[in-house]
Amino acid sequence: MLVGERRNAGGKKWILVQMEDGTEGWIEESAVSTSEDTFSPADLKARDIFTFGKTEQNNDIADGPEPIEWQVLAVSSDRLLAISKYALDTLPYHEERTGVTWETSSLREWLNGEFYNSTFDYFEKEQILRITNENPDNDRYGTKGGERTRDRLFLLSVEEADLYFKSDEERICQAVPYAQARGAYASRSNGATFWWLRTPGDDETTAVSVDTAGSIYPGGDMIDSEGVAVRPALWLGF
Repeated sequence: MLVGERRNAGGKKWILVQMEDGTEGWIEESAVSTSEDTFSPADLKARDIFTFGKTEQNNDIADGPEPIEWQVLAVSSDRLLAISKYALDTLPYHEERTGVTWETSSLREWLNGEFYNSTFDYFEKEQILRITNENPDNDRYGTKGGERTRDRLFLLSVEEADLYFKSDEERICQAVPYAQARGAYASRSNGATFWWLRTPGDDETTAVSVDTAGSIYPGGDMIDSEGVAVRPALWLGF
């Protein structure tokens, strides 16, 4: 929460904020937006597109990160669920081919660590809810989905990807130029990419993905596969 007091020191402007644990601390003013700029999602509805956070997308580092477009998937009385309109990067589900669940995956660690910290400013982070995710077993193969997780950023499950997208066509997604430059697959026919879901595949060394036609592939890809892209999802509080 913004406390409001400001000071100049070391040639920089600093602002006093209240942290999540109730303590107060100084952070550089350029790292936060003003209260007037804080994003308000209350008027959005399912299928709407909005911008929130910034990350490199056009693969031109010199011009800085670009605003991220998000697609609203669901809205309740005090929160909304959204997924990035485009796949923003390409990373393996897990860096090592070994038995893993969403809870223990390196991709979950990256989303809730490096990506979260570098993409959102102080006030945006305050709006991102830390929610409890159920991680269902693979319905076809019985592979265990693992324990519940507490996430700010996450991948959709198979069930969520089926619920919130009404057709294969709606699940088709293109990767941004930055992700393509880092190896994200792009179909020659429609430019679409593969993107990860958090549900395990046919065993503990695979994870389910969505293919370039928008179909959910329940057998999954090897967790250390290269070229599969990432579409983060999040819940925002009003």
